[in-house]
Amino acid sequence: MTEAKRTLPIILIHFVLGLILCLVYTFIRKTGVELIDPFIGGYRFRSGILLFVQYMPALLISGLLVGYALAFGKNSSGPVGRWSPELFSCLKGAFILCLLCVSLYVVLSEGIAPFFTTRQVEATERTEDYHDYMRVAAESFKAESFVEAEIEVNGALQIWKESKEANALLETIRYAIAASDKDGSGKKPVKDTDDSLMTARASGGLTVLDSLEKAYEAEKKLDYYSAHYYAVLASRLARDTDPNKAVALGVAARAWNRMTTGTNLVRAEDDARLYGTKQEGYDAIQRFDYLKAYYIFLELQKNEKKLGTGKIDPDIKRFLDVSRKGVLDSFFFMDETVNMRLFESARNVFFVIRHPDGSSDSVLIQGVTYTRSASRDMAYLRGLEVARFAPDNTLRYQISVPYAKMFPFTAVGGKVVPELFVRAVSREASGFEIVPTVVSGTIPAQEQRILVLDMPFADFNLLVQANRGAESLSLFSLFRFVEKAAGYGFSRDLFLAELIARLSDPFLMLIVSIYALILGWKYSLAQNAFFKAWWILVVPLFPVLSLFVIGTVRYLSRLCIVVFIGLVPQNPVLLTLLFLSCCFAAISVFFFAQRSGTA
Repeated sequence: MTEAKRTLPIILIHFVLGLILCLVYTFIRKTGVELIDPFIGGYRFRSGILLFVQYMPALLISGLLVGYALAFGKNSSGPVGRWSPELFSCLKGAFILCLLCVSLYVVLSEGIAPFFTTRQVEATERTEDYHDYMRVAAESFKAESFVEAEIEVNGALQIWKESKEANALLETIRYAIAASDKDGSGKKPVKDTDDSLMTARASGGLTVLDSLEKAYEAEKKLDYYSAHYYAVLASRLARDTDPNKAVALGVAARAWNRMTTGTNLVRAEDDARLYGTKQEGYDAIQRFDYLKAYYIFLELQKNEKKLGTGKIDPDIKRFLDVSRKGVLDSFFFMDETVNMRLFESARNVFFVIRHPDGSSDSVLIQGVTYTRSASRDMAYLRGLEVARFAPDNTLRYQISVPYAKMFPFTAVGGKVVPELFVRAVSREASGFEIVPTVVSGTIPAQEQRILVLDMPFADFNLLVQANRGAESLSLFSLFRFVEKAAGYGFSRDLFLAELIARLSDPFLMLIVSIYALILGWKYSLAQNAFFKAWWILVVPLFPVLSLFVIGTVRYLSRLCIVVFIGLVPQNPVLLTLLFLSCCFAAISVFFFAQRSGTA
């Protein structure tokens, strides 16, 4: 145990110096990926920690070799024979010391490293998002679509608020909007007929929300001509993916209807008509047509507010709440997905769900955003594509949808599965929906609104992690995923090999550590000046040599793992651990067989 106490400081010195060198190295070299300024510092720091975790086994081996070589030299009071108590005591202390260091390594490699790796990926993705926003903003500005350019550059500023480039472009865009309002001819008369340019000039610097607000104010005053004008303006200012576009078109449609009908009918609306409308909405609820009922009672509520009497019909309020809840059991509102891309935690997720009858579903998701609603986990899925195949591998249908909303759903038998809402509706006006695009085949009516994936909901997060690679999964996640991999279109052997390699790594470190102990024992016995001089010169190379040894041992270990998986595909873990145990026992016996002096 005395040797272990003297070796521990040497190992700690190796770790501290290794951590410092790794951090210095990552801060002075290029990052290797393109990053914007807010992410560079954190990316470099995490890279340094990850590099240190990668080199930690080599630093441990080098520290053991140097530390025990010094400790054995100081304690060499006489000859030591094979199988002596001194060797058993030394191995016991070394084993405890190695276990502590290996435990620290496992905590860092399985706890800290995966989290840091995920953050590294997020930093590169946010950088790509920033450049995408800036590119589209610049293109829109060049095409004189100033309002769209302003929206895009604001998206970039949400990622990097202090960006001089983005702030300068925003100022230029706003100046161009003001100039276009002041000078109706614009800078490029040849493009006066371009819709986006005319819309920008007509806006007078108004945003989509400003135009909608003016439309609502005019609607309250029964000035339907002004309401129609501002609503149409808002719809032109909004992008196709902006939920406010559908809202503006709804306001414009209502105003147009009032313009053609006349305002006298609105002022003369009687109780009989109100009762009939409420009855129509109530009948829709009874038929479970909550979407129709929602828009009916929403319109009635708006009419109440227009009258300005301050009276509230309790039936309208109650039925509106009931119908809204019913709508959210099958649909989601378009405005829920605004700027959702900025909060995505995973991208480009692909997996296959294989069913017992031989059929299968292929699922592709461009982006995943996790959140919580009503105390339950949920997620928004951007760019969802689902292809459903029959048992004979013929395509039944393939659909794509810009956004889907995923909830856990308790199916028959108590199994919790992902339920996907694939239709989005307007919160403010009827007749505007985002529905799945049928790429091929014919989709059943029910599945055009709700898709249920026949898989455990808890597996979804595993699939998201698995798409980043087997090395990104934690050890616990690998245990859970290995036997499920083939059912989701992944290679079971690949993830099994990664699992066994992770389990083997601590054993490999212990085996190599004992061998370092043997070398330290042998080198400590030579006391002549030539050995000391040579030893001092070689000590700085020990970490490099240890890194080479660890890499070689890991490579050979993975080759053995592949062989074991081929020989015993059902349970290669037991065979691998048995083989490593034999190697550990053999290297321990080899250490006990050492002797010194004339013993």
